Amino acid sequence: MNAIQFIKDYGVDKARKVIDGAPKWAMSINFNNGMYYSRMEHKKGDTFLYDIKRLVESVDFINKFGGIGLAKAYDKEMGSHGFDPFFEKAIADYESIYEF
Repeated sequence: MNAIQFIKDYGVDKARKVIDGAPKWAMSINFNNGMYYSRMEHKKGDTFLYDIKRLVESVDFINKFGGIGLAKAYDKEMGSHGFDPFFEKAIADYESIYEF
């Protein structure tokens, strides 16, 4: 299962618990068995923790901004005026999870 599907199915709070519960050495998790894996053990089908973390950070950012509607309106208004590229990625991540 990929990170987007995991958050769709289980929510951001559960994803946050996966990240918070990961050992420092962990690079990925296998959702079929709930085991964390290191770089050396990573296998096809495992989900990278940095993907889950990025999605959680994006959702948190958009929510703190005031929601997807305000974020998109601000992005449209500001255009390419040098705003942080993370902003547009956060919007895209949020939309990929909640399918706007």
